Amino acid sequence: MNTSTDNHPPQALPFRRTGLLHFGIGLAAFALLGLASFRVFGSEWMFLAMMTLPAFAWIALKSITYPGWTAPAVVAAAYLGGVFYAAENSAIPLTPFQLIYIPSLALFLLHKLFRGDPVIKLTGIEKWVAAFLAILFFSLIYSDNQLEGLFHIVRFLVLCTLVIYLINTLQTRRELTVLLGVAVVIATGLAAASAITTILNPEIAAMNFLFAGQRFAGRAAIGDSDPNFFATTFFLPIMLTAAAAHSEKLSLQIRSAAVILLVILLAGLVSTYSRSSWVSVILGAVIIVLYYRNFKLAALGIAAFALLLIFSPGLRVALTSVFIRFLDIFSGSSEESAGMRIVLGLAALKMFFDSYGLGVGFESFSSTFDRINETYGMFGVNEPHNIVYQILAETGVAGILIFLGLMGIIIRVAWHTVQKSKIHPNPWYEVIAVSLLCTFLAYFLFHQFIPRFLTNNTMMITIALIFLMAHDGDRLFGQNTPNKQDHRISST
Repeated sequence: MNTSTDNHPPQALPFRRTGLLHFGIGLAAFALLGLASFRVFGSEWMFLAMMTLPAFAWIALKSITYPGWTAPAVVAAAYLGGVFYAAENSAIPLTPFQLIYIPSLALFLLHKLFRGDPVIKLTGIEKWVAAFLAILFFSLIYSDNQLEGLFHIVRFLVLCTLVIYLINTLQTRRELTVLLGVAVVIATGLAAASAITTILNPEIAAMNFLFAGQRFAGRAAIGDSDPNFFATTFFLPIMLTAAAAHSEKLSLQIRSAAVILLVILLAGLVSTYSRSSWVSVILGAVIIVLYYRNFKLAALGIAAFALLLIFSPGLRVALTSVFIRFLDIFSGSSEESAGMRIVLGLAALKMFFDSYGLGVGFESFSSTFDRINETYGMFGVNEPHNIVYQILAETGVAGILIFLGLMGIIIRVAWHTVQKSKIHPNPWYEVIAVSLLCTFLAYFLFHQFIPRFLTNNTMMITIALIFLMAHDGDRLFGQNTPNKQDHRISST
C-alpha cells in the first residue's frame, strides 16, 4: 500500500539553493589558508596568491573547455609589455606575457587532448618558417655569439607558437571583438598616461622647448626601456581607429568615438618622440586615406589641428620640440642617428661580401662591427638598426631571400583579405582587414630603423590576426564571399 509520501515528491529544504553558501565556505577556507601562509612566510603576496587561487583555477577549467577565454589575457599581457615585472632582479625577468602565455598554451593543448581533437590549424607558411629557422641554426655554427643567438631563436619560436595559438583559439566574432577591444583600451590608457606625463606636462614641455630638439627632458616609455619600441604598442589601435573613422559604412556615433580614441592614441605616439614610429604610422595613415578616399575627413583633421595651434599657445610650446624632432628626419642637424644608420648599413654590406654570401652568423653583427670599427671610427652603437641588412649580413643570400619571401607572402595574404572584404556587407570586416595590412606595413617599415624584429610580441599578434582573417574572416562575419585565390590555413 502506497503512503502519501509515495504519491508526492519530498518538499524542498529551506536552503535548497546552496551555491552562495558553498561559495562563501570555500572563500573562507582559502582566506584561512591565506592567513596561515601570511603568518608562516610573513608575505602579503602569499596571502593574495591563496585568495586568487580559486579564481585562477576556475578560469583554467573554463579555458580547457573554451580556449578563447585566455586569448584576450595573452594579448593584454603583450600590450602591457614590461609594465609589471616578476623576479625583476633575476637573470631573465618575468613579464606578464611570459606568465600568462605559457599557461594559456598549456591549457589549449589540454583542451585538444581532452577532446581527442588532433587537428591544429596552421598558417600555410610553416615550410618557409622552418627553412628560415634552419638557416638561423646553421649560421650559429660560425657565430661569435652562439648563446645569445640561440636565446633569440627560442624566443622567435615561442612567438611562432603564439601565432598558431591565436588562430586556433579565436573561434567567434565576439572573441575577436573582445581581443581587439582589449588592445585598443590598453593602448589608449597607456597613450593617455604617456601624453599627460610628457608633452602635456608644462615643466617638461618648457624644458623640451629650451632644448630645441638637441635632447629631451622626457620620452614616454611605459613598459619598455626603449621609447621607440614602446611606440609600436599604438600601431594596431591607431590603424584600427583610423580605418573605422574613415569608413562611411559605419554609424556616425562609432566614427566619432573612433576619432576621439585616435586623437588620444596619436598623443601617446607623439609623446615617445620616436621618429621611426611617426614615419611608420604616417605610411599606414596614407594608405588608409587613399584606400577609403575620404580626403574630407583628413582635411578636417588637419584644419582642426591647425586651429588648436593658433589659439593654444601652451600647445604650441608643448609641440615645438616635436616639430623640431620631426623636421630633423630630413635635415639630420640635431643628432647623428641618421648618419649612424648609414654607417651600420655600409658595414653590413662589407660583412656580406667578406663572408662570401654566407653571412657572419646569427647575432654576430655587433661583434663583427666592433672588429672593423677602425674603418668607421664610430663608438657607442654597434647594434643593427635595420632588419633587412641584419639578415643579409648575418645569414647571407639564402637567409635574405627566404626572409623577404616570408614578408611578401604575409603582405599578399593581408591584401587578398582586404580585396575579399570589399564586397562583404559587414563594414567591420573591411575595417579590420585594412587596419591589419597597414599595421604590418608600419611594423616592417619601423624595423628598417629599429632592431628586435624577430621578438616583437605585438607584431606577431598582428600576423596571427592577418592569417585568422584570411582563413576564417567569412565565417566570423557571417557570410561567404567569392574567393578566386585560396589562402586557407592548412591543418594537420
